[in-house]
This record gives sequence, structure tokens and C-alpha cells, in this order.
Amino acid sequence: QWLRDGETISKATKSSYKLTSADDGKLITVRVTGKLSGYATVAKESTATVKVLKTAIPAISGTFGTGNQLTVTPGAWTAGTTLTQQWYANGKLLTGETGETLLLTPAHVGKKITVKVTGELADHPTATTTSKTSAKVLRVGAVTAQGTMVEGSTLKASSGTWTKKTKLS
Repeated sequence: QWLRDGETISKATKSSYKLTSADDGKLITVRVTGKLSGYATVAKESTATVKVLKTAIPAISGTFGTGNQLTVTPGAWTAGTTLTQQWYANGKLLTGETGETLLLTPAHVGKKITVKVTGELADHPTATTTSKTSAKVLRVGAVTAQGTMVEGSTLKASSGTWTKKTKLS
């Protein structure tokens, strides 16, 4: 029988228990009861865990092209949790990229981006969650409009250099 702050958790009687939002900030224990004919029934309870930490999967927002900035939204964690982040490209650590944003550069072209968020809170376990993997980063050219900005003049667009085989319109 699984217990939350010493109270039984309804229908939580299997050898494993999946934590829920109701467990946030609570101490979890498990009680095992042994019965055998001719013997006394004995129950033994585990030592209390550290308090359960509510975590969330971080989300990345922004446009996955060079020159653009990505932003991490860590999601809802237990109140008071200190969060840190670390950015990755193709699963490899991006040294020094620990802020809430990441500026995409030519070094990121063709790579998929993820971010890991780590949460720390006293009397709780430290936890790390990882965002979904992004699409590959596209090289985006320096787009310009050229010409004389006078009515009747013709302007010309220049797309700059993009990732090979990118269809431009």
C-alpha cells in the first residue's frame, strides 16, 4: 500500500506507483504486509522519501533559422524551485549556453536543438527534464531590398545565402 504523508493512496496497491500532481511536495512511503498461515501478520513501512518535486517538460519557441533567438519556457514546477537551463545541438552540449535564450548562428546550421531544465529545491530531489528535439536549423540569408525609394522606381530583392536546396519565394 502506497502512502502520501502517512495517508493511504486510493487504489495504489501494486509494487510500483506513478507519481501524480497530488503528490507535489508530499512524502511518499510504501507499506508491505506479509501473511503466512501459522505466523503473525507483519507490516513494514519504508523510510519516507524526500518531498516530491513537480516538474514539467520545457518548450522551445522561436524560428529555427540563423539570426533568430530561441526561448525556453520551463513549464510549471513546484513553487520556489530554482531552475537552470543548458542548450544542446544534436545532443552535444553548447558550452556556455545556459540562459533562457539561444541566438542561432551559422554553427547551429543543420543541427537539431534541445534544452534541458534542471530544478533544485531544498528537501526535494534535483530533477532534469528535456524539451522535444527541434527541426534542423536553417541557414537564413541576409534579405535586402535595393533601389531608390521613390515612387515609380523599381526595387530589387536579394535573398542572401540560404541552406542548399532551400526553395525561396
